[in-house]
Amino acid sequence: MQWNILNYGQITNNVRVQDAKFQQLLIDYQNTVLKAQQEVEDGIAAFIYSREQAAFLRQSVGAAEGALRIAMLQYREGIADFTTVLTAEQNLYQAQNNLALATGSIALGLITTYRALGGGWQIREGKDFVPAETQQEMRERTNWGTLLTPDLLKPQAPGLPSPQDQGPPVRLPEW
Repeated sequence: MQWNILNYGQITNNVRVQDAKFQQLLIDYQNTVLKAQQEVEDGIAAFIYSREQAAFLRQSVGAAEGALRIAMLQYREGIADFTTVLTAEQNLYQAQNNLALATGSIALGLITTYRALGGGWQIREGKDFVPAETQQEMRERTNWGTLLTPDLLKPQAPGLPSPQDQGPPVRLPEW
């Protein structure tokens, strides 16, 4: 029988250290979740803002085209000089450029949202989730049985839902 009578609170302090480490991991997890939520919300906000901006810029392009038509008409009639036409063309060019940038931002907002929600390119396609070297190290350390078989480590291809995937029927509310 062995009893550490003179440990001077080492066991209690070790429990306190482990509790502090757990608390730190919990806060790190919460911060990661909040950061992920912020990325999703930023992507959605960028998408919505860019759509609204593009709608206003379409109106701006239409107005700039109208101003260019009027400036060309005035130039042909001799009422205005060619500087007015050039200014109208510059305004039209700037409005079209802004519209192109806003239209591109719509796609970027969607991409940001898609990636923040876990979407992306399938870089592991045809490969195991756990690399072969790591699998070998794990087998050497621990008896994993059949849990490290290649069939279980390959990503499952998404398929269409089958009758087994469906839950109980959904009841519609009765109004």
